[in-house]
Amino acid sequence: QPGGSELNHAHIVASAAPDGAGASLAGRLRNPPATRPAVTQCASDVLRARHVDVEYLLSEPDGLLALPENEDPRCAVLVLSGSSGRVEVDRVRLLAARGAAALSMRWFGDVHQPPGICEVPLETFSPALDRLSSLSEHLAVMGVSKGAEAALLLARRDARIRAVAALSPSSVVWANVGPGIDDAQRPLRSSWTEGGEPLPFVPYDDTWLPQLAGRRPIAACMSRV
Repeated sequence: QPGGSELNHAHIVASAAPDGAGASLAGRLRNPPATRPAVTQCASDVLRARHVDVEYLLSEPDGLLALPENEDPRCAVLVLSGSSGRVEVDRVRLLAARGAAALSMRWFGDVHQPPGICEVPLETFSPALDRLSSLSEHLAVMGVSKGAEAALLLARRDARIRAVAALSPSSVVWANVGPGIDDAQRPLRSSWTEGGEPLPFVPYDDTWLPQLAGRRPIAACMSRV
């Protein structure tokens, strides 16, 4: 269902650690999947972060969970992209290399999700937060742009979140960016919902143009430079 799907394991990729260390680390998960997928060795160009031992590839929605090598995570971080919608693979691997459990997921444009950032249920992030909180009590959310908007909203509502890294955040909830589940972009709607209800939002002013000294649009002035 939209906003309430479980994070499913597609498969596990383990680095070529000695003595089967990668497989044993997968077994240390507090809530391992009921049926554990096969562990396979990976080439160095697939697993670029040197200290990451195990990566879980997730599906419905697509995502990546990376765990630090041969140690319990120092913290657990949910990493949210902005309007690109991508899975933040590099940031996840960097955090894992520094001792964190890190997870990034697609939160729009995937199965059972709106194609744009339009009335995205905040409950979409609950399975990821639940999984990360089972790995460490030091839970954090990192978000970029619209992802930062989501991170701040989540931290306000989930007492388990102890820290937020908001990159290019907003002080308000803005209107949708792209179409909703109905494939319509208009009328403008909230970017987010909670409990099936849209959050209050600030609409865009389509008539606004940036002004220089209260006279000409900046774009017009720059065209003369």
